[in-house]
Amino acid sequence: ICVNRVASRVIVVFRGDEGVLRRVKDSKMMEYENPLAEELGNTEFIRLRAAVSKNILFPRLDTKMTIVEEIHSRVNKIRGELTGRDPCHVTICGHSLGGGLATVTGFYLACNNDLKLASPIQIVTFASPRVGGKEFHRCFQHLEDSGRILYARFTNVNDMISLRPFWAISGSWRFEDWYKHVGMHICLDTRSVQGFEFNYRRITGLSDELWNLIKSYFCGNSKNSSILEYHRRMRFAKKLFLSQQKKLSKRKRKKLITLEECYALHESFTEFDGDMKGSTTSSLLKLVIVAFFIVIEIGLLFQVLILR
Repeated sequence: ICVNRVASRVIVVFRGDEGVLRRVKDSKMMEYENPLAEELGNTEFIRLRAAVSKNILFPRLDTKMTIVEEIHSRVNKIRGELTGRDPCHVTICGHSLGGGLATVTGFYLACNNDLKLASPIQIVTFASPRVGGKEFHRCFQHLEDSGRILYARFTNVNDMISLRPFWAISGSWRFEDWYKHVGMHICLDTRSVQGFEFNYRRITGLSDELWNLIKSYFCGNSKNSSILEYHRRMRFAKKLFLSQQKKLSKRKRKKLITLEECYALHESFTEFDGDMKGSTTSSLLKLVIVAFFIVIEIGLLFQVLILR
């Protein structure tokens, strides 16, 4: 936990890394009581990825408190030292598995009205895996709509970790029960005109997820998940932005906007430079490519059976 005394901001940092085997092995979900059940009047439980949630939502043997409860207590104590009775700002960030931990922690802190905050809880993650199902996805969006949480989720193109997991191996295989991403998605891409692509609450269908599944196997690269690669691409996007602004007159130059301003503009994202719509690849083309790989897999399976 870090403290910025000048800005009265408490920063909680999570680190963590996981290999391919662990992502497959620990893809199962666990049910927890929904902290927004009474407020929303919907399901009593939310489903979270066990590899993330069990580390911070299970009470420790020594303190009898969960990690989330300990963080809540420490943030309140630091707030008292910083501002007295006044509220403070809270930012939670993490990389890889730590990004998943930051997402779940930020969600639970935002659900707790006892924490005196001067602004919505901010979450910033890099290469974060998916952490929850449809119920968690719905509750998280409610916190965004009510102005209690802001989430900037950075990914790199063909980042294996951020594409997975897709479903819980021991759970339902129905598409509606697959893992869902949350927050505002900023995809860093050095091939893009501005160095990144921006989208928020883009609806993804089965064809999109199957396409992501194929990309994770054939195009995914563990190097794209490293924090050094994220730092390189963010510097590239910044340099590209500044070089483009120098070519424009002062009247046409744009300023960098904050995360709060991005959320304030989310209703008009489709008109924001045309880059908020997400991928332009048609669903039909994705379905054709997915079907092609499925046919190849079936053909290889029959060939193996014949050889036996």
